[in-house]
Amino acid sequence: MEKRKLNYFSAQILQERNKVLVKLAGLEKDLEALQHNQPKDWAEVNNDTWERETITQKIDTEKENLRRINNSLRKMIDGSYGMCASCGQHILEARLRALPLASLCIKCQIKEETWARQAC
Repeated sequence: MEKRKLNYFSAQILQERNKVLVKLAGLEKDLEALQHNQPKDWAEVNNDTWERETITQKIDTEKENLRRINNSLRKMIDGSYGMCASCGQHILEARLRALPLASLCIKCQIKEETWARQAC
């Protein structure tokens, strides 16, 4: 991939990484605040439990996003960014512009989604 295009995608991915890190910091702060909360009755205990589980799920989602971002950045360093992880073909630039973290070409993505639907 051309250096100019790689720089464009790198900037997009780093911007997204910063957003994820800010979200994670806020969620972890919210979770910390809940852990210091002393519920007064069962309703508050249930509410705190629900909030804790919701925040934990959001943290897990953001950590997965961060993993995908870091994986894309590693691929940029080793020169494999923009290559399909399944078939090894180039991922179309239009797809990368829409989804900079795409790791599969559209053909392989469709195969994977079809397989996942059939497995359910």
